Amino acid sequence: MELGQIVAAGQDVYALSADHQGVYLWSSGRENWMKVGGPAKQLYAGGKNVYAVNPITGDLHGAVLGKWSTPKAASGKGRHQFPTPHFGGR
Repeated sequence: MELGQIVAAGQDVYALSADHQGVYLWSSGRENWMKVGGPAKQLYAGGKNVYAVNPITGDLHGAVLGKWSTPKAASGKGRHQFPTPHFGGR
C-alpha cells in the first residue's frame, strides 16, 4: 500500500492511502497499518481527534475507538461542524 497524507492525533498516527480509498491507523503490533475507514478526500487532526472528508458528499467523519461515524451536526455537503470524540483510548 502506498501512503498519501499522514496526520498525528494524540499518540496515534493515521494515514490516507495514496489512492484515497482507505484510512489507516498505525499499530506497532503485528499488523502495522490497520484499516479503520473507507474512502476519504482529506484527513484533519487536532488534539486526540482525527476526521476524514467523504470524497463524494463532503460529509465530515470522525472515529471513536476505530469506528468511523458521521455526526448529524456535521452531515451535509460542506457542513463542517466538528464533533469532539476521542480516539485510541489513550
